[in-house]
Amino acid sequence: LCVVTTRERIADLAGSPTTAPQIFLEELEVDAAVALLKQLGVDGSAKEMTAAAEEFQRHALTLTLLGNFLRRAHGGDVRKRREIDLHKADEKQGGHAFRVIAAYARWLGEGPELAILRLLGLFDRPASAGALKALRAAPPIPGLTEPLVGLSDEDWRLAVSTLREHSLLAAADGGEAETLDAHPLVRACFAEDLESHRPAAWQEGNRRLYDHLRQSAPDLPATLEEMQPLYAAIVHGCRAGRQQEAIDEVYWRRILRGKEFYSRRRLGAFGSELTALAGFFERPWFQPSARLTAADQAFVLNEVAFALRALGRLAEAVEPMQAGLEASTAQEDWKNAERVASNVSELTLTLGDVARAVAFGEQSGELADRSGDAFMRMVNRTKWADALHQAGRWEESAVAFREAEAMQAERQPEYPRLYSVQGFRYCDLLLGQAEVESVERFRQACREVAERAGYSLESAEVLLDIALDHLSLGRAHLGLAVTAAEPAAPGE
Repeated sequence: LCVVTTRERIADLAGSPTTAPQIFLEELEVDAAVALLKQLGVDGSAKEMTAAAEEFQRHALTLTLLGNFLRRAHGGDVRKRREIDLHKADEKQGGHAFRVIAAYARWLGEGPELAILRLLGLFDRPASAGALKALRAAPPIPGLTEPLVGLSDEDWRLAVSTLREHSLLAAADGGEAETLDAHPLVRACFAEDLESHRPAAWQEGNRRLYDHLRQSAPDLPATLEEMQPLYAAIVHGCRAGRQQEAIDEVYWRRILRGKEFYSRRRLGAFGSELTALAGFFERPWFQPSARLTAADQAFVLNEVAFALRALGRLAEAVEPMQAGLEASTAQEDWKNAERVASNVSELTLTLGDVARAVAFGEQSGELADRSGDAFMRMVNRTKWADALHQAGRWEESAVAFREAEAMQAERQPEYPRLYSVQGFRYCDLLLGQAEVESVERFRQACREVAERAGYSLESAEVLLDIALDHLSLGRAHLGLAVTAAEPAAPGE
């Protein structure tokens, strides 16, 4: 049994309502909310207790914080809740919880406990001991870490213990006792306060985390686990206003390894990529940061669209991808433009808009010819050919595939056949075209596809290439097995 708690719907589970049911717990029942307050040491009349639960919308975290606050600050008197500033807050941003947290902040005063909570506002994940050490280092960050620089280990632990008693910090994790975490609403509350009211501290804190995280990872991480500090570094670097450095030195050079696109081709790290890429946008996924060059603004639009598509969020991917194509074309950046056009062709084909897929595929070929990139000229021909195939224009598709294979042989004489995704597309056409002709013609196509896929598999290293080659081999051998006993038609 696996139980997952989250504030967001999990789209991937929508298709499994019986084996993976989702139970939406928007609020506690009144009796449960009152019982929670009583358990936390709050006392009062039934009417007052019910009113308190309703005023804070029976929200579990808010009531937990409220109960602890009333017990500590007011002897558990439920009537004292009225002394909490009930200024209007944005409910979508956790307004009720924010009010209680703000009351706690005023009660704690400007000491180590409040400084620790503000530190957690810099994080969107648990704060590791190393990251906290980097933030606590001298010189102090004005408006943020003055109470923590030089604080003894004993006093640090005492402050942490106090916050845990108030449920403002999560309980210690046995495996990582020095790591600190809090409910996302607690982190969000202090993040909002820092960014809005202490912008210099917000920027400097994020700068320190950016430097710490990018220095804590191998220069070229080989695994997804090793890559995580770099993804986190991008988030903090962008918050610190260092978007251009983050995209050049961290994302392009160390995560993607340039044109190798290592993270997604070898690791399939699309979810982590999307989270990191959000930092490069002022309004995801439409308005890239003005701190990026024009070329990089177009680049991140395409990267985001690619990640969204890989994660199955196809409809969301269309707009940033088309915006990236328009931006690259306007800049006469033909290399990026032809890549984006080819991706738009694939995406619209997946969405069933075959006519547009053919048009974008043809455009991608023209842009690749203009860019002079031999590899992309070959790749984009196969994407156009694939769109033609799906449009039922098989003869035109076959011609385009043969042109692409000739380009491949010229580009890499040692590998004269199409391979990787390009080879898979050609194999798909060969099987589909022959299947409607005759049994013998189909068997010939199966043998050719098996030979091509085996040839491609010998040098395949990328996970997707290996998977597609096995798929082609499976289709070919299944076709041969199914037709083995079928008699040939008269005259064959």
